[in-house]
Amino acid sequence: MCCDYSTADQCLRRALAIREERRLIADTAGTLDELGRVARLDGRYDDSERWHAHAVQIKTQWRMWVELAISYANLGRLRLAQNLRDHAIREFANGFRVVHSVDSPVRHQLARDLARQLWEVGEEAFVAAWRAALPDDDPPMDLLRQALAQLREQADNAE
Repeated sequence: MCCDYSTADQCLRRALAIREERRLIADTAGTLDELGRVARLDGRYDDSERWHAHAVQIKTQWRMWVELAISYANLGRLRLAQNLRDHAIREFANGFRVVHSVDSPVRHQLARDLARQLWEVGEEAFVAAWRAALPDDDPPMDLLRQALAQLREQADNAE
C-alpha cells in the first residue's frame, strides 16, 4: 500500500485550520493526533511528538479522558518506532491509568499494547519501566497476564 504522506499532511493541516477557526475542540484534538500519526509513519518523529503533545494538552485541559488515553497510546507507538521501549511502556501506562476504570475499547487496546511490551521485555523489566513512569501505581499484572495469554493464543493459532 502506498501513501503520499505529504498530501495527507497538507489535507490535515487545512482541516486543522478550519476546526481551530470554528473552535471545534474535540475535532481539533483528533486532527492533531492524525497529524502526529502521519508524521510518525513518515519518519518525522519530532513533528509527531509535537502534534501528539499538543493533543494531550488540549484533551487534558478539556478533560477528554478516553481521547487523552488515545493520545498516550499514539505516543507509545511513536516511542516504539524510535526504539525507546521503556518510554513506550511509560506512555501506554499513562494512557491506561487515565481509563483504567472505564470499560472501553481504548482500555482494552492499551491492555493489549502493554501485554505486548510485557511479552517483549519480560515481567521484571516491564514492572521496572512501569514503576519508573508511575511510581505510586502497580501495574495491573493479572489483567496483563490475561491479555498476554490471549496474544500468545492468537500467535499460536496464526502459525
